[in-house]
Amino acid sequence: MHAVSSRFRGPDPGSIFTRPHTPAARCLHLLRLNPHLLRKDFSEQLHLSQPTITRTLMKLIDTGFVQEVDMAPGPRRQGRPAIPVEMTSKNYFLVGVAIGTSRSYFSLYNLRGGVLAEFTKSIPIATLPPATVIEQLLSGIQHLSELASGRLFAAPKIVGVGITTSGVVSHEGTVVAPNLGWNKFHLTSHLGQKLSVPITVTAAVPAILAAELQSTPPSNHSTPTAVFFADDSLGAAVSHADDVTLLPHISELSLRHHSQHPDDPHDVAYLSNLACQIIEESGATTMVLAGSQFTETPHIAHHVAAAVRRQIDHPPQFRLIPSHQEIVRAVARAVASDQLLRDPYQLAIEN
Repeated sequence: MHAVSSRFRGPDPGSIFTRPHTPAARCLHLLRLNPHLLRKDFSEQLHLSQPTITRTLMKLIDTGFVQEVDMAPGPRRQGRPAIPVEMTSKNYFLVGVAIGTSRSYFSLYNLRGGVLAEFTKSIPIATLPPATVIEQLLSGIQHLSELASGRLFAAPKIVGVGITTSGVVSHEGTVVAPNLGWNKFHLTSHLGQKLSVPITVTAAVPAILAAELQSTPPSNHSTPTAVFFADDSLGAAVSHADDVTLLPHISELSLRHHSQHPDDPHDVAYLSNLACQIIEESGATTMVLAGSQFTETPHIAHHVAAAVRRQIDHPPQFRLIPSHQEIVRAVARAVASDQLLRDPYQLAIEN
């Protein structure tokens, strides 16, 4: 691993998973959803002036994040030809890590979000000292680089690392996650001493919703959506039109429940009451249920949904994420892509 760069500054954590709003971020978000676009397409879909689009794309091309598409030879036309642009897929790469209680998922992406390499590694986090945890995470990132090197015939240039974890993560990247044995563990700081690229650390639960925000147009998210996660930890978050916010007190409630009901920490009545509380606080019109408590015991999801419909005057629609693997893949890609799609110029500066 490289030494710490003097230019390194982590992204503003308070803005993690904010919907792209600068011209550069909006252009990249649109390119993520389309293979390639003409300049007029950006102007029409983003409602920005042609000069703004031209300046923005020129800067993005200078960063290496965007490139013009080679056009096939054809008949010459009068005037300046319309040349489409696309996100680069070979120059720069992003790492996403989803930390679990006993196993963690590692993946390497190109800027378009395509997977170049992925694997799951056994890391019993709660039983390991902090220094060993950091060594295991760095070893996993290095292994990703080695796997990708065989496909690229060269070591990939990693420009950002994103990590999700259970529990609550502060703006400084400090983690409180009882199921991992972490109480104010300075994960970002420890990794920043070993890596010379920007590092984003966030709770996994809001990343579930952020994955949807990143992969769909803004118009699809005009009403709030909540996610309720129940596994060996609990968590909840809500997405609005522009951002995703964690509901940290849900984790605090789960801790008290563990201490009071050690024999049945995830009983149906408790989960149902929490689901109602989340809906009442967030005003969500859709609730996503995720985690093994819902997927491995399907009747729990059914009873929770039924309880909410009985107790809430205007109950939400429910969706169930069917597998753990689907969750970890979604959150790892979301956190890896966050700074690129939110503040691409800063990402370029830090590299």
